[in-house]
Amino acid sequence: ESGLTQQQAEKLIRSFLPRAFRRPVPESELVARVDSLQDQPDLIAALKIELKAALMSPRFLYRGLMMKLKPGRQPVDQFELAERLSYFLWGDMPDEELIARASDGTLSRQEVYREQITRLLDSPKARNLAEDFAAQWLTLDEIDKVSNNPPHAVALRSQPIDFVNYLFAEDRPLLELIDSDIAFVNPLTARFYPDDRKQMKAYRKQKGIEIEIVPNQKIRLEKTSARGGLISMPGVMAMNKGPVLRGVWVVDRLLGVHLPEPPANFGQIPKNRSGENLSFRERFELHRSKPSCALCHDKIDPIGFAMQRYDANGAFVDDPKRKIDTTGQLPSGEKFQNYEELKQILVTSQRENVIRNIVKKMLSYALCRKLEIYDRPTVDIIVTKMIETDGTWRDLVVLVSESLPFQETIVAPELEQGRNE
Repeated sequence: ESGLTQQQAEKLIRSFLPRAFRRPVPESELVARVDSLQDQPDLIAALKIELKAALMSPRFLYRGLMMKLKPGRQPVDQFELAERLSYFLWGDMPDEELIARASDGTLSRQEVYREQITRLLDSPKARNLAEDFAAQWLTLDEIDKVSNNPPHAVALRSQPIDFVNYLFAEDRPLLELIDSDIAFVNPLTARFYPDDRKQMKAYRKQKGIEIEIVPNQKIRLEKTSARGGLISMPGVMAMNKGPVLRGVWVVDRLLGVHLPEPPANFGQIPKNRSGENLSFRERFELHRSKPSCALCHDKIDPIGFAMQRYDANGAFVDDPKRKIDTTGQLPSGEKFQNYEELKQILVTSQRENVIRNIVKKMLSYALCRKLEIYDRPTVDIIVTKMIETDGTWRDLVVLVSESLPFQETIVAPELEQGRNE
């Protein structure tokens, strides 16, 4: 005797299926599933089969399969819109309130829709934008490989995650990603911020605890001029060891410039020959003098060598005795003496390129697909608005959520025919 009654099984079916399919389920289907449990010798086993069938169905595994479609361009229905918004901001299914707004047909009203965007962004679940979107875009998982010491690895990786989450939560301007006076630090990363670590609350490890993951504290960078923004965070510097990897990361991830794979026979950087005393950069110049190498290295090297005062562990080397050449010139003509000047170029003359790349990355993430040529007008519209208004990260979320490709879909006649079959 299982103790499960027919009424309890029916209640579970009726509450479970709408949640699994993220929208109301037709009464006829609910009745059919409930009727299938009638007179079963093992009610629990029969119920498990019904629930398993729902969890293996395309309607659970994929999105957009329950919306009534017709060939051509059309707005997505209220429940699909709720789904898109929730998975974009939370990486999770819509909650009861979002489903309720879809059910009463008010979600498509601009004022209601914006209220829901604000509510979702204010939720702790919106940290998904940092932990998933930013981590994918900026390859932050690579920081895990920097250290075999778990607390140290977590400290390095949580710093940029907390920082990006702050940008969304506090509605900060877009380019504070690159230049900001706010940082998140714990006792293990405090050594990288020697002159500002005094702002931190004292930490004392509890008795009997040998290893502890310590949360970050927010500090304001008042005396640590070598830091500020994502690029100069120790974990980001450490995961990109050397000028080439650092240059590639900035060019690819922040400027959105696609770089081809290096030639198969690119070789190694030549060592000093007998009697030579060339610096690494001087020896590197000999390597990149080949036309096939210079094509990419002209974009990569100036940016990478600007960060040469950060060592392999991400620490800033402030030693006047060490002569480190951090000067450079971008292919566009801007010259700089060090990373600080390069950073200012990125937020001024390169501002549009950075913003355009951020917009493309977020729109692609929100749509769960790569962008196509027909998405360019949407990207142009959002970029123009962000530049004109000095837009924030929340402004960008709103513009992406209200964009045409996010709220509409196009169904080809042959696809609709196959769907109905």
